[in-house]
Order: sequence, then C-alpha cells, then structure tokens
Amino acid sequence: SIRSLAFPGLIGLATGGKSQFSPQKMHVLAARRVMLFPDIDAHADWASRAACLNGICASVQMADALTAASDADRLAKIDIADWL
Repeated sequence: SIRSLAFPGLIGLATGGKSQFSPQKMHVLAARRVMLFPDIDAHADWASRAACLNGICASVQMADALTAASDADRLAKIDIADWL
C-alpha cells in the first residue's frame, strides 16, 4: 500500500470504512502495538473508540498527520493515502 512506503515498519490493515472501526473487530490485534490513521473527518470519533483498545492491544497511538490539514483537505475528506 501507499502507506507502507512511508511507514515501512508498519503493517497496514484497512477497516473498510470509518464506521467499521469497532472494538469487536479489533480483537485480531490483541497484544499488538497499533498506530491508527483515521480519515480526516474521523479523527475525533476514532480517538474516543481507541480508548477501548487499551485493554486489547499492547499499545495504541493515533497518527496526527492529518490534524494540520487545510480547509480544502477537510472539505475533500482526505485520508492518509491522499496526504502521502
């Protein structure tokens, strides 16, 4: 994936849409260190959902690359692939 070129040490896993990120589906990440790359319009929602992964995953971090995006990027609802 495009993301793996910028972050070669990470394994990419798509959720299939911002609404598909749920603790029930994230049990496959048990004991792993997780870095979340939410779409620009999902950062706040995923930040609140990420808290439930703390008991499942070894660690959970939110990428903040898109938080400094322009208004045009926000209107276009970019994701990490668009940003890269």
